[in-house]
Amino acid sequence: MKKIRSAVSFLLTVILCALTFSSCFYGDSELRSGDYRYTVENGEVTITQYVGKDSEITVPESINGMPVVAIAGSAFHNCDSIRSVTFPDSVVSIGYLVFSKCDALEQVTLGRGVREIDFSPFSFCEKMTYHEYENGYYIGSDENPYLALVSAVSKDIETITVHPDTVVVCGSSLARCFKLREVTFPSGVVSIGDFTFNHCSSLETVYLPESVESIGGLVFIGCDSLMNIVVSDENSHFKSVDGSLFSRDGTRLIRYTVGQENSSYRVPNGTVSIESYAFENAKHLTEVVLADSVEVIGHSAFLHCKKLRTIDFGNSLKSIGGQAFGFCDSLTQITIPDSVEVLSYSIFSSCKNLETAVIGSGVTSIDTEIFSDCNALREVTFRDPEGWRIKTMYALFSKKIDLSDPKQNAEYLVDEYSHYYWLKD
Repeated sequence: MKKIRSAVSFLLTVILCALTFSSCFYGDSELRSGDYRYTVENGEVTITQYVGKDSEITVPESINGMPVVAIAGSAFHNCDSIRSVTFPDSVVSIGYLVFSKCDALEQVTLGRGVREIDFSPFSFCEKMTYHEYENGYYIGSDENPYLALVSAVSKDIETITVHPDTVVVCGSSLARCFKLREVTFPSGVVSIGDFTFNHCSSLETVYLPESVESIGGLVFIGCDSLMNIVVSDENSHFKSVDGSLFSRDGTRLIRYTVGQENSSYRVPNGTVSIESYAFENAKHLTEVVLADSVEVIGHSAFLHCKKLRTIDFGNSLKSIGGQAFGFCDSLTQITIPDSVEVLSYSIFSSCKNLETAVIGSGVTSIDTEIFSDCNALREVTFRDPEGWRIKTMYALFSKKIDLSDPKQNAEYLVDEYSHYYWLKD
């Protein structure tokens, strides 16, 4: 067994501050049994908070006859009395920062049923002990000490050989391993958590076996050199198309490999949704063409695509997620097609060279600050300018607005009414 100090990042600090202020507030649906607060859904229990003071804890397999299947994020946050925790085989999912700031925690024993552990489960747990193999630290069950990969031994590693018995890759496990270039996950790994490769800026290739069932949406954030995601042909959940990651049925584009030097990309026909952060920091792309099958662009999908000049939205797009094109510095004009119904918050935030925009006639809802910090914007044309209203949150203030003047519209959306919600009656 080997003791290590968990890495501290800005992200974790922000989240932990939020947890400090929110830990005393519980939803109406929350119940309590002994030292545990919990919720019930479909006859299954999720433990949301431990409120006891014991040093050795065995999480119950059931509460009131219902199986305990999940541990919510931060459930044991700041429980400074805990030294060891044992989970039952019934627990399948363990949430983010679950043991954050458990200063006395030394040992965690997982059940054999665990299939997912979210990011940074042991942040600020300086006494926590792990099993070591090659360049990684692990926790597990009595039968499989290497059930879950928790972190790299050092952020300076260039390669890592994942233990062949690994089932779960914890979120953030290889985050900020700046020199890491290639990773092969062994057959048997079923889930890869959020932020696993966060800012692994040298990472070029990842090999996924047939066993992988779940991949967090934020796995490849900041992987600017990523060239190839190779998926086993036998995998029934995912596939690789020209090096990029898709769902097996091809309906979801999960991650474009942004290290490719192509200047243009055509989203394949059959794709329905472009997932959040799918093209984040694709530094070579200047043009993207969506297939007519695409209906949804996710949150931050094209964030920081600095060279992107044009995008063809296709004919079926319905919604664009928040900050989808944030910091796309080369965009000068944009036309939202008539098929789009919803524009989420800050879609084009900080597109500093955006000058003109056209809002399609199908748009009925516009969230706040869609053109925040777009100081070059001079004209916004609404194809259907009639019947629009602006309002504040909870409709404390609401009024109709005339959108017939494109220059005036730009002033409204960048400045005067940028913090309002826009709705079509």
